[in-house]
Amino acid sequence: MMLNHSNVKLYRLIVRWVESPMAQVGKHQAIQKAECIVRAVIKRQHQSDVQSSNSKKTVDSYKKLAAFLIFSVSLLSVNAYALIDDVPVLQSEKFDLGLSQDDESVSHARVDAGVKGNVDTRVEIKEDVTRYGVYEIFDQSALAILDVNKPIEQLATGFEWAEGPVWVKQGEYLLFSDIPANKVFKYDPKHGLSIYLSNSGYSNGLVLGANSSFRSNSDPINSTAVNSTAVKSKLDRLVLLQSRSRQIAVMNTQLNDPQSDYRILVSQYEGKRLNSPNDGVLTSFGDIFFTDPPYGLPQQLDDPNKELAFQGVYQLTVGNELRLIDDAIKLPNGIALSPDENTLYVAASDPDRPAWYQYSLNVEKPVNHKRVLYEVADLDPEHKGLPDGLKVHPSGVIFATGPQGIWLFNPQGKLLAKIHLDSIAANLAFNTDFSTVYVTAHHQLLAFDIQ
Repeated sequence: MMLNHSNVKLYRLIVRWVESPMAQVGKHQAIQKAECIVRAVIKRQHQSDVQSSNSKKTVDSYKKLAAFLIFSVSLLSVNAYALIDDVPVLQSEKFDLGLSQDDESVSHARVDAGVKGNVDTRVEIKEDVTRYGVYEIFDQSALAILDVNKPIEQLATGFEWAEGPVWVKQGEYLLFSDIPANKVFKYDPKHGLSIYLSNSGYSNGLVLGANSSFRSNSDPINSTAVNSTAVKSKLDRLVLLQSRSRQIAVMNTQLNDPQSDYRILVSQYEGKRLNSPNDGVLTSFGDIFFTDPPYGLPQQLDDPNKELAFQGVYQLTVGNELRLIDDAIKLPNGIALSPDENTLYVAASDPDRPAWYQYSLNVEKPVNHKRVLYEVADLDPEHKGLPDGLKVHPSGVIFATGPQGIWLFNPQGKLLAKIHLDSIAANLAFNTDFSTVYVTAHHQLLAFDIQ
């Protein structure tokens, strides 16, 4: 057996391999159990190095055990876990792990386990990256927010395309759209899933707000009182970005009395119909920033009913004035604000140039500077997803759905971590105390806890 790198690199290789597609990443329990065993292997190996006079033989035995565990997880053979205390059984020629390292610090693993055919996989290992199951850590600061011991839970499934989640603080529940189904669903952690709106106007993004322009005439309050926090909570309205209806509308009824009764806030820019409003974010001042890609049009960019020659990022002011912020992004998608509302983030779902952008805002909120926050390099042709919905943690860390799952960036655009998912992630939302992240991922609603 040839071994050219340290035990730490071996550990990283094992964890990365266990989470590879060949190891069936969806089997979270098996993966977590295997990872715990691998940790025990490395710990025992270290102790043996210190205590044993014949450490090389002991180390080799544990590395053969690790190889066997890897292959067992790929077959989901849980009986293999019982062999953790039976090392001599694994010292035969039947199990072998060959490792090599090239000049680019890329390790290749080949596991031969005495079965018909061999398992062959290639995994990239980088010095500054650590893998904990589905969590890939690029910067240790991510561990101040992420808890790598927390599993990704599936809360519900069976949707056509889940999108646009928003957390309702008053009732402590989540609302999200299923666009093709023309529905808004409600997920209550205590009571589970239910239909909130059966005719959503084909909504995508959902926004909660107390902007005075959202109020209906029946609201028993005058405009001077809207600055009161207590009053605001009573006046919160659900704003729906109705993509296929090509408009932004507000639900006329209150949140605890959902009805498919809407009032249009905006549907045109300079006399031309919007493409299909996608995602939005409300400022504390009452403005809505939103994106307008063509995804709600049957033929998208080439749709004959498309009236605008661009896909815009807009600002809908509290006075209902629509301002074009940017018309240069081919496919703008997710949108979010920094906690201090001085920075606007926009995801670009262009497969030719997937990226996230940031805009500097002043107090009145016009854009005065734009730059690339992060651009995805060398997108895998078989990628799952593109930059899409995003939200910002109170720490300033950006949680962004993207290729293969969720990406975390700091405000300077440094990649901190990735959370790998087995389905395309479209958007996410935090709960009230920012302890849970809810993810709309194609046909699923997922969740995981954070620090």
